[in-house]
Amino acid sequence: MSGTAILPPIPTYKMVSANEGKFVARFAASDPQTKEDAAYFKSVASKLTTPDALLKNYRALGIVLNSFGIGSYIKDTALLKQLMTQNPTDPKSTAYKIDNPALTRFAAAMGQFAKPPFATSSNVTALLNANATNNFESGEDTLSPGIANALYFSRSIGSITSIDQLMSDPKLLQVAEVATNMPSSFGEMDFARQQSLLKAQINIKNFQKPGFVQQFVTKYLALNAQANSTPTDSTGALAILNGSGSTDNILSDLMPTSSSGSSAGSVLSLFSTSNAAGSTAILSVLA
Repeated sequence: MSGTAILPPIPTYKMVSANEGKFVARFAASDPQTKEDAAYFKSVASKLTTPDALLKNYRALGIVLNSFGIGSYIKDTALLKQLMTQNPTDPKSTAYKIDNPALTRFAAAMGQFAKPPFATSSNVTALLNANATNNFESGEDTLSPGIANALYFSRSIGSITSIDQLMSDPKLLQVAEVATNMPSSFGEMDFARQQSLLKAQINIKNFQKPGFVQQFVTKYLALNAQANSTPTDSTGALAILNGSGSTDNILSDLMPTSSSGSSAGSVLSLFSTSNAAGSTAILSVLA
C-alpha cells in the first residue's frame, strides 16, 4: 500500500481513540526506540531519588518529560527543579503562577520528591506507558496530521476549567484555534484579544460532555486537513496491527463494541485527573 493513504484523519481518530490501549501496547512491543527507552529507564529508576539525580541524567529526564508531553522544557532545568520541589497548589509556586495544565500535572506527579516518584514498579509502568503513548501518537501525526493533538485534546480537555488554562497549553490552543476557525492573524494578536475571541466562541463547560468533545475534535481535524497533504506512508497505526497493510482485517479486529467510545486499555486509564481517594499520584496525572 506504499504511496496510498491508509485512512483520512477523522476515521483514524475515531478508531484509534476508541482502541488506543491496544494500539499503544502493540506499538510499545515493536518500536525499537520505545523498547530501548523502557529498558534503560527501568535500569536507572531506582537511582532517581532526588530532583538533581533526574536532572543530571539527560536520557532519563527526556523520557520523563516526553511522558508528560513537555519534552521542549528539557533545557529549562531551573524551572523543572522548581516544579519538582514546590507544591503546585500553593499560590506562590511556579506551577500555580504559570497555570499550564501539562506542567501542573508534572509538578503534581513529582510530589515535591517527598517520596521518590519512580520507586514503585506501578509508577514506572505508568510513566513508560505514557511515553509509549506519546511516541505512538507522534508517529501517527506524520501519517495523518493533527491526530496527536486531537487525541491529546480528547483526554486532557475535561480537566480544563477556564479559557486561560486552555490558552496556556499549546496543543489545546492549537485545536481550539483551528476548530473555531480563528483568523490567520490570531497568532499575532495580543493575549487579551485572543482571549476575547476564544471566549466568544467557546463555553468551557461544554467540554464536560464527551459527545461535544468528539464533535469539536472532528471539526478540528476536518479544517486542519485542508492545510495538510494526505498521508502516504503505510507504517502507522493500521500497519502496526497487520503486516500486510490490509485495512479490512484491522477494522474488524479493532471496531469498538460499545457506543461509548471508551477503551478498556490500560494506557487510557493513566490519563484520569484524580484517584478514588482524592489524592494526587503519578498514575493519575500522567498525560
